[in-house]
Parts: sequence; C-alpha cells; structure tokens
Amino acid sequence: MRYCETLSLSSRREAQSLKQEPLLLRKEVKVLVFEGCTAIKQIRLCEGMGFTDEERKIYRQIIYQNVFESIREIIIAMKDFEILHSNQPLVDKISECLDNDTGNCVLCFEIAEDIHQFLQDSNVENMINKQLCLVEDATYFLPEILRIGSPDYVPTDKDILRARQKHKGIAETRLPFGLTKEQTLVLLDVQGQQGEPRKWMHCFEDIACILFCASLSDYDRMSEQDRERTRMDDSLAFFQQIATLSWARRISLFLLLNESGEFRRKLLVTPLSHYFPEYTGGDDFRLAIDYFKRLFARSGQIQGRAKEREIYIQ
Repeated sequence: MRYCETLSLSSRREAQSLKQEPLLLRKEVKVLVFEGCTAIKQIRLCEGMGFTDEERKIYRQIIYQNVFESIREIIIAMKDFEILHSNQPLVDKISECLDNDTGNCVLCFEIAEDIHQFLQDSNVENMINKQLCLVEDATYFLPEILRIGSPDYVPTDKDILRARQKHKGIAETRLPFGLTKEQTLVLLDVQGQQGEPRKWMHCFEDIACILFCASLSDYDRMSEQDRERTRMDDSLAFFQQIATLSWARRISLFLLLNESGEFRRKLLVTPLSHYFPEYTGGDDFRLAIDYFKRLFARSGQIQGRAKEREIYIQ
C-alpha cells in the first residue's frame, strides 16, 4: 500500500504528476473538494479572510436549525428507547414549538430557556453521553443554548466551524493564493452528490488536485440512507468511487481525516471495534488513525491494476 502523508499543494512531485503547467505559473489553482465544508471554513480562517457580518447572520440561522434538529432527534430517540423525561409538559411544549417551525428557525430566549431546562434531565444527559441519540455536535451547541438563544447572539468562528449546513450542489470559494497572493485558489466543494457523478464530473477540467475530507468521528454515526451502515462506511464507499474514476486517475488525490479531537474523546467511551470488528488496537489514538489510513488507502486502489495509486493522507 502506498500513501504519502503530506498536503503541500505546490510540491514539485505533485506538479510533475499533473503533467501540466506548474502550479506556480497558473493564475487560478482549482481544487475539487468532496465533503469539505468544515475544511474550507478552516482554510478561510487560516488565510485571515474570516466571515463577514452578513455571513454570520446566515450562520446564526443555520445554528438555530442545528439546535432544533438536535432536540428533535433527542425527543424521537427518547420515544424509541422508551425513556421518560421528568417534565413531560415541558417536552410537549418544546415538541409543539418544533412542529410549528416553518423553517425560519428563530430561537427566542424563552425557548432557549425551555431547552436548557429540558437538557438538565439526567436521562437526556445520559443519552447524549452514551451516543444514544446520535446527534452530530450536540455536545458542543446544546451546552451553549443560553448563549445561542440570547437576542444579541453573533456566532463565533468556532460556532461557524461546528455548524452543519446541508445542501446539494457545488459551492465555489475563491481565495488569494501563492507567495505574492496574486494567484487565486478556487475551491469547488461538492456536497450531497455521492450517487450522481454526472453532476460534477465536468468539474475535473483543469483541476490541480482532489481533496477528499472524511470525519474520523463518523465511525459510530449511522448513515442517513441506511441505518445498518455508519457514515464512515459511506465515506469509504464514496472515496472509492472518486479514486477509481477513470478521468480522475491522472489527478493527485489528497485525503484529509478531520475531527481528530472528537475522535480521540469518543474512542475512550465508544470502542471502534464495535463498528469495525477487524480493528484490534483498543482505544489507542494513533493505532486507530493508522487503521483508517490503511482502509482509505486500500479502498482507493483499483483491483487488478499492477501499479498502485499514490494517495496523500493527512
């Protein structure tokens, strides 16, 4: 198995593999990004571009939606597991609020206080801690509910990084690039198109490289399409689809395994072997990461092909 642990977009080796003009001579450097919403936001922050006031207003609504979805999933899970809440009238009040939501997702402080009280129930705390409700980022946003529900709430950079926005299509982000910042880095983010390559295959034209992002902490989150599979299974399958496409073989492929902090925490309470039985490294963080590196590297190869493809993994 061959893979190189680097993410340098301007490396000499990569430029040679492209068999095109060197990256340093291009006015625009295009990167095709899969499942990279968080990574792109991190790149923006690292480049000092941050988020405008208007963007923070948009993310405020997205975060409200994340909170509502989290509470809705917790209430549904409580019913599924037949777990009772100590204050059922409060649950009914919150449920009615969620049912009446028209999509505007306005989180007033009164509802925030109700949600805060709802979360104090020991059964709810146990559900979140034991991952029974499978709410993505619930452990981040829900403890902050009073701050988020305040009338003058403005999302912080950290809030925006944790916000989850569901959309389908291709979003373009343009950033200054290069030593003199005279080039433009064009990030083409493909979201929600796993089974429809015809909708994004045209984006391969003049692409410098492919960046595929996978969340390590998805190993115990169940797939939205198939509750018998995890989201990590979905990521592995999608990565294999991308890596083995005939028109993508000549393009350098980078894999970014993110959410390592959450992954380290979850390993201590949710054994990786429960979802991937062949793993035998226990809660060893480094062994677990190396295990997924091997899985992705193996899934990115074409069976029967004599020469293995190099995959750059970070």
